[in-house]
Amino acid sequence: MSQVSTLASTVTSRLRPIYFVSHGGPTFMYREDEMGDAGAFDQISSIGKALLEDPPKALVVVSAHWQEEYAKSPNGLPTIGITSTDGENSLIYDFYGFPKHMYKEEFHTRGSKQLSRYLAEKLSTTADGKPAFNAKLYGSRGFDHGLWVPFRVAFPQYSIQGDKNYVPFPVVQISLPSSPSGMRSRSPLDIQYETEVSHKLGTQLKELRDRLGDDIAIVCSGMSVHNLRDMWEYMGGVAPYGKRFEERLKAAVSEGPLSDRLEKLTSLFKDPVTREAHPTLEHIAPIAVALGAAEEFTPSTGADATNAETKLTIDPKKDFEKASRLYTSLTSSLAWGIFKFGRD
Repeated sequence: MSQVSTLASTVTSRLRPIYFVSHGGPTFMYREDEMGDAGAFDQISSIGKALLEDPPKALVVVSAHWQEEYAKSPNGLPTIGITSTDGENSLIYDFYGFPKHMYKEEFHTRGSKQLSRYLAEKLSTTADGKPAFNAKLYGSRGFDHGLWVPFRVAFPQYSIQGDKNYVPFPVVQISLPSSPSGMRSRSPLDIQYETEVSHKLGTQLKELRDRLGDDIAIVCSGMSVHNLRDMWEYMGGVAPYGKRFEERLKAAVSEGPLSDRLEKLTSLFKDPVTREAHPTLEHIAPIAVALGAAEEFTPSTGADATNAETKLTIDPKKDFEKASRLYTSLTSSLAWGIFKFGRD
């Protein structure tokens, strides 16, 4: 009996939801740390429990902390990096000046070279056969804290020091697409390009959501507001631009026809409020990936599906157009927005 048929009584959609999570720094690993956020911690814990109760075949994560380096390619296409190992995914402790015990934290996952090769193939060409991205496999790159910190919160039972108990499905990380400015330009043309190319990455991944097909979970990790330059200035309060950006972000990705949301998100990213909330775009770009992965497509036929499996339905307004903010809070010049695209 297939995985999906055993869950047909509790799963209503053939498409897995997509999440955008705010990951914070290493202090987020500890629920009561004053530099974390207990509400965001609890929400990500709930997402982890949902994934383990209804396990996907694999988990694919796009993190703000990995953007493939730009190098002019012969075909002019942006490059995407993909981790590729059958062994344990190592961890990158890419944070500085924190207590020593944070550099000893563990999170145990395995990758899948077969899945990584499949992703590279899928990302390289669009559905109509046009070139999309240059995909580059990395056999030795570990997971940055934009991935392992929130998933250590989501899956604490696989984070016990010295206990090689692995998350029960492969985990693969994909980088943000390369761009000439490295997402640091405020030029409207650069912002438009970087938003659209991030969204395109999502559209290339969208079919992974199909439970009767690839059945892969997609999570995009960043921060809904991320301005470390202002953090100490507003410590003990909230930066005035935080709520304005958060509410406009929510409207851009969740309101109106899905076909209009990329334009609204691009317009927001060009607005001066985004420069205040995100001096550089990499921490908010993953939500454009999530929005692209929520784009409508025709699911697989499920020709060999059992009767229980065929009860899973598609409701376009819920499966493609529904997007909701599950949680947010603002502290200083940071915000912990967590979004869900689609339904369970």
